Amino acid sequence: MRLLVIFGPEGGISEQEIQLFKAQKAHFAGLGPRILRTETAPLYLLAAASYQFELNNE
Repeated sequence: MRLLVIFGPEGGISEQEIQLFKAQKAHFAGLGPRILRTETAPLYLLAAASYQFELNNE
């Protein structure tokens, strides 16, 4: 399985960018209602992905 993660800017991803991703059959997921800093968002995602793909499947 391959996973590509795109973190958007503070203002969010534009509608044009969303349509471009949808045209490429991208799947969308969010990190909840949180607005995370650039430095912490990847760590949050790695923890969530680790739980989902490794720890949750035991």
